[in-house]
Amino acid sequence: WGLFDRLLAAFHGWAYDYLPDLVAPLDNFVSRDTRRFLTGASASGEPHLAALARVPERLLLPEHLARAGERDAVKATHLLLSILHNCRGEVDVYARTRCAPLVAASLGTALGPAPADSAAAAVKSPGQPEQPWRPKVGLALLDVWNSLLFYDAALAVAALDDAAAIPPESARGLLQKWVELAPDAAPGLGRKLAALGLSSALSLSPPPPRLAAARPALLAALVAVLGKCRSQDADDGDDDEDDFAVADADDIENSEEEEEEDDDDDDD
Repeated sequence: WGLFDRLLAAFHGWAYDYLPDLVAPLDNFVSRDTRRFLTGASASGEPHLAALARVPERLLLPEHLARAGERDAVKATHLLLSILHNCRGEVDVYARTRCAPLVAASLGTALGPAPADSAAAAVKSPGQPEQPWRPKVGLALLDVWNSLLFYDAALAVAALDDAAAIPPESARGLLQKWVELAPDAAPGLGRKLAALGLSSALSLSPPPPRLAAARPALLAALVAVLGKCRSQDADDGDDDEDDFAVADADDIENSEEEEEEDDDDDDD
């Protein structure tokens, strides 16, 4: 865990551009020793969870996203996936107060009006940072939103009602883009997360007021996603390198069991 602290210090110090190389080792700390990740702290006393959360925030917060590289921003979302899927049921406060507001705020930056469709995009004040339209980053952020729903659908939807953390217009925009772009989820991990997120939202009973009127649209989106999942064999081998599945505790346990079985077979 001393290496964990050094990796984070390197990122904030001189390795900001090396995030794609840091994601896998950081994910290993979360997935292979989840209890230590949740309960431990650095030498400075900062909890490991809070320390890791600052990494994706440095790229994805709206004031940083305009300048972040697209690939780096997508990779940053994988750290959020790692936290949510490996620590399910253990990080409610983080999910509600930091992760959900981050997704809502960043999605508006990534999926604002496309430059060709916005007259305002052509008029930029001197010194104003350019606001690029980044659909890949937007879809990656929607992967995180679907993961939040799978983590705890009631908590995720309730987070949208906290106007102090998520402005109402951002909450509405998030829900609109989530339903609208669900069928466009990336092959592989993106489609699976979309199906999990939509299914989790539809399973809420009674449906929250925010989702009650949208249930037909949610169901239609889920059917479209599942239809694409069934035909996904045609997409095998074409996944983008960013569409890797983040390892979770179940995956690790399964792989360890398989290794033990292989060892037993060798002994026989």
